[in-house]
Amino acid sequence: MMPSAEADELHGADFPSGSMPSAGDGPALTGTATFRVLKHSWKGVYERQLLLSPSHLRTIDEQGNRTNSWTSSQIIGATKGESDHVVDIHISTWGCGMCTQTLRFTTEKDKRDKLLSLVNRVCSADFVRDMVKLLGSEKLEKSRPALTAAEVVVVPSSYNLDAAFQTLLDKGIHSAPVEASAIRPPSSGGANAESASRRFVGYLDQRDMLSYAVLGFRQRHAKKDKSKPAEAKAHAHGFHASVSDALIGTTPAYLARRNPIHMLSASATWLEACLLLSSGALRRVGLDNGNGGFAAIVSQSSAVEYLLSAIDRHPEMRAAAMSLPIFSLGAHPRKVFSCTPDQMAIDAFELMEKQRVSGIAIVDSKGQLLGGLSAKDLRPILEQRDGSLLSRSLKDYLGEERVSPRAGRMLSLRLSCTVHQMLLAFDSTRSHRLFMVDGRGALIGVVSLVDALKMLLGRPRACEMDGTPGNSPSMRSPARSPLKLGLRMS
Repeated sequence: MMPSAEADELHGADFPSGSMPSAGDGPALTGTATFRVLKHSWKGVYERQLLLSPSHLRTIDEQGNRTNSWTSSQIIGATKGESDHVVDIHISTWGCGMCTQTLRFTTEKDKRDKLLSLVNRVCSADFVRDMVKLLGSEKLEKSRPALTAAEVVVVPSSYNLDAAFQTLLDKGIHSAPVEASAIRPPSSGGANAESASRRFVGYLDQRDMLSYAVLGFRQRHAKKDKSKPAEAKAHAHGFHASVSDALIGTTPAYLARRNPIHMLSASATWLEACLLLSSGALRRVGLDNGNGGFAAIVSQSSAVEYLLSAIDRHPEMRAAAMSLPIFSLGAHPRKVFSCTPDQMAIDAFELMEKQRVSGIAIVDSKGQLLGGLSAKDLRPILEQRDGSLLSRSLKDYLGEERVSPRAGRMLSLRLSCTVHQMLLAFDSTRSHRLFMVDGRGALIGVVSLVDALKMLLGRPRACEMDGTPGNSPSMRSPARSPLKLGLRMS
């Protein structure tokens, strides 16, 4: 029978209450945690007590004798083993030069995640502490935010959807704040942030085009002919209607209300911005100009870009980021949706909308990663005003360069990659998600910009999941409510 596992002197981090998420909000190790485990070695399997403290990792036999001991600086990190009960702890040792040793332990399933989290927090504690300290010392206004005041694009309240989405295309941006049609009267204690919320109803996002274009096309043509299969239906009715035709009666303000405005003052730090962006409820935050307007907009992409530049400015942090694997920050493969190159584009986009995700992977019949599809790939529909493109296969719709082993490699990460490699990959691809692959290049999960921010801020529990591909409710954005279509059918 599996021995029971115990953990003592474990305490949650003591942070002030409030709506602002906190850095390092996973379980903190303040003393010694004790787990009853089975230790696997080449000699056999032995019952041991595993003692973990901020400074050491030790194993104790049944007589109370210490059998092994490693310092926290030797711990590289911990990963899930081949079964639900197994934890692999990776240790750096000196043999003929520096080498890596994997220690395998078996414990109860309900204790495995706690052991994983604590081991990874011990080995990454110094890096996370330095990261949080750095972010808390740098003001947004003194850094280089993503946009300057002159570059902040605002969608006027008079614009229809066609003009609003065309503005995003012309400016090459993913989103823009939408002005309110009428300024609402201030409530008591109106601050600058509240003033901004009265001047703007929210952000118009390219993902809104996904929501309404896909469902709009489906509803519009399903009512005309329910008897034909999807492909025949696509060709029979052409899908030639533009997005504006499918969305008659829907305004930019109606869509923007799903993406609320959140403003920070000019004195806010990068830590405050990154904590908000890592919550998953906000994809961007505004920097108030003092008059209820935008001095800048900071997105998740610009936050990761800043983090990379900040790490590179500090040699010690850069060295740590180049040696610290992402699994030591709590990264585990997250479940991911996927499609094949032969599927119709409309079916792939509909999957994204149905599961409320902004991106999916493209894989071949063997599960090898060939690329990715995101909401921004709907841009050709607006640019060419030709909805029949959606009846093409994904390979034809995106082009062979976007659906190929080379494209898959550009968007892929391995669980053993370093923090610096992950940030470089996000920065170079400008993608909002990277896909995890195993040693054979097969898809095993996904890491988003939100996950990256959570890891760097010591909030790994929010991005940990069992790592088998499939449906994942946690990939759904909590900030986006279900849609109610107000489409006029011809």
